Amino acid sequence: MGGLVRYRRWSLRLSTFTLAQITQIAWTDGWHLSDFVKLLVVMGAVANWLGLESEDREISRMKNELRKLSGRIGGLGPTRTRPYAPRTTQDTTVIGLILPTGVANLLESYLAVRGVSKNDLCGSLLTQGFMIYMEGETQMLKAKVPTERPSSENGATQP
Repeated sequence: MGGLVRYRRWSLRLSTFTLAQITQIAWTDGWHLSDFVKLLVVMGAVANWLGLESEDREISRMKNELRKLSGRIGGLGPTRTRPYAPRTTQDTTVIGLILPTGVANLLESYLAVRGVSKNDLCGSLLTQGFMIYMEGETQMLKAKVPTERPSSENGATQP
């Protein structure tokens, strides 16, 4: 298995406030921050891409194939620059995002079709994954808390 790359490392710039919230939940729930961030990005991606219409996926696939083909031909026409996230005055922190190679490849294909930066896409997916995670946690807590029953039903004796 020499030379097999299983993971890809990207840098992700997050608002310090968002990172603090995510770090607090990760710590409270017993996650390593890097694993939690990876989970949230993948959850956001799955939620997004499950909703894509098959036609949209087919168009995306065709655009990606055309991009690969034009890359092979190379040198014909202007070169494309990598899209960057716009600079912001917001307080931000850079963190490492370690993704499985297959997931990273899917995200890069999506990036090529949509023409957005890695940071914008991953930040959006992270936020969506975080919302899904928190909603799931809320639903789990609701299911764990038993509804209050009258004292006659819970075995308590009346005087």
